[in-house]
Amino acid sequence: MASRAVKTATTLRSRFGVVSPPIADALVYLVDRRIRVRLTDLPQGISGATYAEEPAGAVIWLDTDDSPTRKRFTLFHELGHLLLHPGTFYCARGAISHPMMEREANKFAAELLMPKPWIIADVRQGQLTIPQLSARYRVSWQAMRVRLKELGLSDG
Repeated sequence: MASRAVKTATTLRSRFGVVSPPIADALVYLVDRRIRVRLTDLPQGISGATYAEEPAGAVIWLDTDDSPTRKRFTLFHELGHLLLHPGTFYCARGAISHPMMEREANKFAAELLMPKPWIIADVRQGQLTIPQLSARYRVSWQAMRVRLKELGLSDG
């Protein structure tokens, strides 16, 4: 049985007709045009934070010092919070976090950006390395390594 995070990511891709990588960052704005994304200097160890307030919408803050691929994963992680955990302020690895919610938001981001069926199909073709897969999906090598291991497609 698929988790709520996987179901939500799958539904979102289907709703917007996304059938191949990479997922466009603009998908965040299609979900809700009131979402605003801001770059800022966040405290050490925090890559993103989200605050939603009706009817104004939500703000997602991303750390300016993070790499583009890290910001991208964090953007969709924070979108996961908005969709899966409405009504709460989220701050990864900060004082205001809940481990289960963080894992669920990570699962959502991983499934949205690197869907299991797409990754399995690419790996079965046998011609893509971690750097090639990372470039194809616009994620970091680390995120791709974790995803491949999670899917049982790599030893680590």
